[in-house]
Amino acid sequence: MREFFALVCIISLMLSGCIQQEAEQSVQAEQTKSIKELAIEKCEALCKDALSKGVDLSNGPCLSTANPEWDIEGWVCDIAHKPRIPEIDNLKENQCPEWGVSASSFVEFTPECKFIRAYEGK
Repeated sequence: MREFFALVCIISLMLSGCIQQEAEQSVQAEQTKSIKELAIEKCEALCKDALSKGVDLSNGPCLSTANPEWDIEGWVCDIAHKPRIPEIDNLKENQCPEWGVSASSFVEFTPECKFIRAYEGK
């Protein structure tokens, strides 16, 4: 009976170690996400949050400008159409003012929060 109990204890310790190692690997994977991946995730979250609050995204607004939730330096989060609607998407007031000034990278989602593309500039 002692041997059985010892075996159960050893197996339990091994399993708990495996579970802890798996959790640590998951945390490490989260920490090694690229800035591009983080920008895509955060832009999608901003888009979905805006939709849930009833914000009209049909005019293709910039979601990152003056938004305290956007903290990805050098990137902007923009709403655009796919395919593009030049008379909406090309209007300066519907684009992120930081683009080309303090930001050289962008993420675009549709007004329905569908991913379009992410461009990582230099």
